[in-house]
Amino acid sequence: MPQPGRLSAKARDPHEAARRLSENLLHGSREFMRRRSDLWEPPMDVYETGAHVVIKMELPGVKACDLRVRFEGDAVTIRGYRDVPCEAGVTAYHQMEIRHGYFERSVIVRKPINPEATEAEYREGFLWLRIPKAAGRTRQLYSIRLRL
Repeated sequence: MPQPGRLSAKARDPHEAARRLSENLLHGSREFMRRRSDLWEPPMDVYETGAHVVIKMELPGVKACDLRVRFEGDAVTIRGYRDVPCEAGVTAYHQMEIRHGYFERSVIVRKPINPEATEAEYREGFLWLRIPKAAGRTRQLYSIRLRL
């Protein structure tokens, strides 16, 4: 039994601890995520067609259920989480360049858009958001949880 005022620890699988923490945080406080200094930013392209503003984001290894899209005025924010892959038997890492954990990217769209009619496609590690252009700007806030 730990004594009051003392810390005790037991060995844990670091992958399991990271996975549990990520689940708690992803479904918890957005403010915590915003203050995190270790957010990574996936690469993205933003372009326009005759009828749409298209956002294409590179997200290999991200589950669709871990993605969120938020429309607020002119800003479109995509955030989510890429899990740390668990491989049995790893005793040491020699090089780690692939970012894991929470990510977030925002873009300001200078065209009036219709967030409600956004089409989302996620395949081969890329997320495409096809956002229809609109006649006027919307002032409402929209959040989308992708179910692809």
